[in-house]
Amino acid sequence: MIIEKLVIENFGKFKNYEIEFKEGINTLCGENETGKSTICAFILAMFYDFTEKGKGIRDDLRTRYLPWSGEPMKGEVHFSHENKKYILKRRMGKTARGAKVTLLDGDTWEEIGDERKESPGEYFFSVPYDSFFKTVYISQLGVSFERGKKDELFEKLSNINQSGDEDISCRKTILGLEKQMTELISVSGTGGKIVRLKAETEELKRKLFKAEETEADYKNAAIYVLEAEKTKEKLLSERERLQGEKLSAQIHEKYLTAKSTLDRFNHLKAEKERREKELSDAYERLKSAGQENDVTSFPSGISYDTAQILESLSTQSDVLEKKLSELSEKREKMENELINIKRAKKVSLNPFMAGLSVILFTLAAILAIYVLPLFGILAVPAAAVLFFAFKPINKKDELDEKYAEIEKLRQELSQENNLLKEKDEIKREIADILAKTQSATVVDLLNKIAEKKALAERVKSAETEYRLIKESLELILPEFYKLSQKVDSGETDIKDNNYKGANTAEIDKELSLLNEKMLICEKNLAEAKTNMRVIEENDALTYSEIATQIAGNEEQTEELLRLYKAIELALSLIKESYEELKSGFAPELVKYVKDAVSFLTDGKYSDVRISDDYKLTVMADGEIVSAEYLSGGTYDVLYLSLRLGLLKVLFDGKVPFLILDDAFLQLDSNRAKKAAMYIKKENTEQVLYFTCRDELKDIFEGEPL
Repeated sequence: MIIEKLVIENFGKFKNYEIEFKEGINTLCGENETGKSTICAFILAMFYDFTEKGKGIRDDLRTRYLPWSGEPMKGEVHFSHENKKYILKRRMGKTARGAKVTLLDGDTWEEIGDERKESPGEYFFSVPYDSFFKTVYISQLGVSFERGKKDELFEKLSNINQSGDEDISCRKTILGLEKQMTELISVSGTGGKIVRLKAETEELKRKLFKAEETEADYKNAAIYVLEAEKTKEKLLSERERLQGEKLSAQIHEKYLTAKSTLDRFNHLKAEKERREKELSDAYERLKSAGQENDVTSFPSGISYDTAQILESLSTQSDVLEKKLSELSEKREKMENELINIKRAKKVSLNPFMAGLSVILFTLAAILAIYVLPLFGILAVPAAAVLFFAFKPINKKDELDEKYAEIEKLRQELSQENNLLKEKDEIKREIADILAKTQSATVVDLLNKIAEKKALAERVKSAETEYRLIKESLELILPEFYKLSQKVDSGETDIKDNNYKGANTAEIDKELSLLNEKMLICEKNLAEAKTNMRVIEENDALTYSEIATQIAGNEEQTEELLRLYKAIELALSLIKESYEELKSGFAPELVKYVKDAVSFLTDGKYSDVRISDDYKLTVMADGEIVSAEYLSGGTYDVLYLSLRLGLLKVLFDGKVPFLILDDAFLQLDSNRAKKAAMYIKKENTEQVLYFTCRDELKDIFEGEPL
């Protein structure tokens, strides 16, 4: 593998930059920030792209070397491999998605589209991306390394030791078997074909239960449809029977209506004739009474109400006569009392007696208060004298009151006399009326008036009833004539069918209830048929189909489980064999590393051991010491030896290609010279050594950048 020329169109700090290399050792010297690491990164990017994304900008190479202008990274590498020339072109953007790779034949410029283009680094350097950093590319302060989770370098070493062919991988077989196992059952146990089959089987079992319910629902719906159709037929039959019965009832009711019309017509006709006769008789009676037009009037102009008033006055006159007699007696009695009062006392006042009684009463009061209470007895005779002195005055007042009462009685008697005169006048008029009406008494007159009034009311009522009967008869006559014409012409179906059943209203009620039942029945029947149709049209599997699938899945699951166990057993055996094979390359690698370490340290460290994770230990002064406890320069020498040893194991004792990016910074001048001598001694096809130390340029025949 020989890189002949780099054409950097746009990458990091470089733009339109070219550099050529030769076979063998190429030493490029330059100060810091002259672009040595950028050229190394460009070679890496062209062959491998930036496959990993770091956490920071220093580790994220894509972001780190993307031009500040935002233009894409691109360039060319002209190289030869196995005596054939190639041109590798690559265009890289902010993400791997924007990358474009072109591989051309260096002689014909024809594009190559096989695996060389897809993975140029892995193909031409014969190591994957991760292994490139552990072998071919050695960066500054980055000589050491550890074994990763997926150590492809370790796998290649195992395969080479086993078969001599790095393309035949025991690890690939293990991975293939593990892949088959994870395809059957995933590592987490939640995925894989077996898990999916079991889940599918469980789902089918749930569907089986649902399908069983669906089939039961379908059968029940079918049974219900049969029963509902029978019920519907019965309801239809019953409806036909009721409709026939209703027709008979309608014929019978028409007959009864016609018969009622005829009977009513005959009745009204007879009633009309009877009312006409009664009305004629009433008119005759009125004529005989001589009061045909006004039965309540009399020749004197006295009305029925006036006659009642006369009767009341007659009764009151008797009461007044009795009261007048009582008043006369009372007046005589009062006049007699008045005479007696005048005779018994004189209306006079004795001033002396009155003054004496006052003096006695006053003296008795003073003596009783200021001398002796016993003197209060003298007030008694004083009061008696005073009483008898004033008694004639009281009699006079009583006499005046009696005169006033007598005067009032005289006025009342005068009013009563006026009423009696008026009463006598009314009585004379009543007597005249009674004579003219040939009535013995007022009561007799009232009876005659009441009889004539009642007769007039009966005549009026008879006239009203006659008018109503006549109107009813006029209303029914058209229907009667129409019915008579139909009967005469034979067009009517009215006849007595001797129907004894329910009337049309009752039948209509039964029909209404029956129709409601019919609607409910038809609705339920339609729903049941719809449910059956939905089940029939549903694409879901039937019970038997699901049961068959479950049986097939369970059988397939058992077969896959047997296969899984077989793969598991085979994988276990292969891993045991693989562990034995992995140790096959170790002696050869240890030999290469020992030789390199001994040469570089002038024999100070000649015994070295390498662990599975590439940890180095040495024998120092009889003690086993980890490389991590040694100086930085010795540490770098040990791991430089490990890298060169790995390359020799991979490439049959040769070191085909190396890129050193200031890899000897921690080495002193002596060990740096020893390292350069060791690399030259290996006859490496090409070494690209980038350094900032001028003292190493003579060793590697370098030129400043």
